[in-house]
Amino acid sequence: MAGYALHIGLNHVDPSKYGGWDGRLQGCLNDAASMKSLAEAAGFTSTTLLDEAATAAGVTAAIGALAAGCSDGDLCLISYSGHGGQVADEDGDEDEAQDETWVCFDRQLLDDELHLAWSQFPAGARVLVISDSCHSGSVVRDEVERQVSRGMPEEERERDNEARGAAYRAIKQQVAGRGDIDVAASVLLISGCQDDQVSYDGEGNGAFTQSLLQTWAEGAFEGDYSAFHADIVANMTTDQTPNLNSDLVADPAYLTQQPFAV
Repeated sequence: MAGYALHIGLNHVDPSKYGGWDGRLQGCLNDAASMKSLAEAAGFTSTTLLDEAATAAGVTAAIGALAAGCSDGDLCLISYSGHGGQVADEDGDEDEAQDETWVCFDRQLLDDELHLAWSQFPAGARVLVISDSCHSGSVVRDEVERQVSRGMPEEERERDNEARGAAYRAIKQQVAGRGDIDVAASVLLISGCQDDQVSYDGEGNGAFTQSLLQTWAEGAFEGDYSAFHADIVANMTTDQTPNLNSDLVADPAYLTQQPFAV
């Protein structure tokens, strides 16, 4: 068994693609570097995709390459730090009528596309997705800690949906045209907050990534993924509750393993 990792970080996006908004953040490249260090210490082979390289096509291609090199029993870690967004759900596959997104350098990457990406991993593979982003529509500033949320501002989200709504609908239709997409691998998601919360940025690391690193304690943590998530929640210093989503975990034994154990 082997471990492979991809670390995506965006401290800004292309303003020419988002109506002048550059989505400036501070801690996302630091998050990618920190997660890369964690992964390599745990025995992973890591690559990074940062800022201009983290286009929607670049991200999907990198995930596809990771899947192509992954075999039964391998662990593939994908970390994302940047803005989270939403686009209108046109096909009714989301309870809240919004498709959640990663805000890539040139456009939002839909969760439909990510689901398609997860389907490329082989049966028996373990996939761990760490997402330090949110889906809030507002920018929040803390007067003491001067933190900014990693949510695409509502006005920018609406502008992007208006400008690219047809393109996003076409992408969703293209994915839907493939029929039911089965995910054979076990995909576990640990994200920075609940869908109705914000995930805070920081000058060093994002608040969620900082809590994750503190909990991991350079490998001193002992426990399974549920305990790891619970301790991350307990160590949070901001008003956000990290989420553990195991809906796509095919093998329940995965959840009982030590985090990052190749």
